[in-house]
Amino acid sequence: MERMNIKTVLLIFVVFSGLIFSQVYSEEIPDLFTKGNNFYAKGKVDSALSCYQKIINEGYESGQLYYNIGNCFYRKGDIARAILNYERAKKYIPGDPALKQNLKLAGLRVVDKITPMPEFFLVRIFNSIIFALPQKALIIISSIFYVIASIFIVMLIVLRQQSIKSICRPALAVSLSILIISILSLFAHVQSQKKNRRAVITAEKVEVQSAPSSEEGVTLFTLHSGTVVKIENLRDNWAEIVLKDGKVGWIKYSNLEEVWPQ
Repeated sequence: MERMNIKTVLLIFVVFSGLIFSQVYSEEIPDLFTKGNNFYAKGKVDSALSCYQKIINEGYESGQLYYNIGNCFYRKGDIARAILNYERAKKYIPGDPALKQNLKLAGLRVVDKITPMPEFFLVRIFNSIIFALPQKALIIISSIFYVIASIFIVMLIVLRQQSIKSICRPALAVSLSILIISILSLFAHVQSQKKNRRAVITAEKVEVQSAPSSEEGVTLFTLHSGTVVKIENLRDNWAEIVLKDGKVGWIKYSNLEEVWPQ
């Protein structure tokens, strides 16, 4: 009976794991992606963009996909949309060295040079830990360890052999710990995305107003295409933005594009 129970538990584990990974890999559209890469290599940037956009329209997203789209816009000279897609790629591959390098190169071509406000070192350390892995990886890890923890719980309930239970208990504790940490990290990602609505200025030049009105507001400063801002508030067709150096003002919403629209 115990052997049958062990086999049953293992079978459940294999089935659930297979479902998880099949869902992940079924999202891939390798033919379109390869076709787009080939177009890009031949200098046919618009054709490459068309392939990549079809992939996004199918509901698939990845860091490499947005990275390639950013490269296409960079070659077209559209620095604002290159930065926009590099910023989107950061959600999936935040530590990728090529992405960091290209984002830095694109930033050199932006007119506005904004020095970020200093960040408290404990906050910086906390963010480096919490945001070390992208959301998709955290979802996969959470799903896997949810299944693993569930299997160990079933084994502890069903099996009677104490020697096996003595192994299952610490394994369950480790699995639950990883599950909790991954879920908390995922929650932090989602909350950060909601609170930090980032956008990129797509207009060539925009005057930042003191109020959400061209008539009532006073021009505070000017921003140019490619500058990354944080959206603090929306009112009618206006967006209250905050720069990395702490400056605040209002611009028309049509002059920017959100990294992740809500």
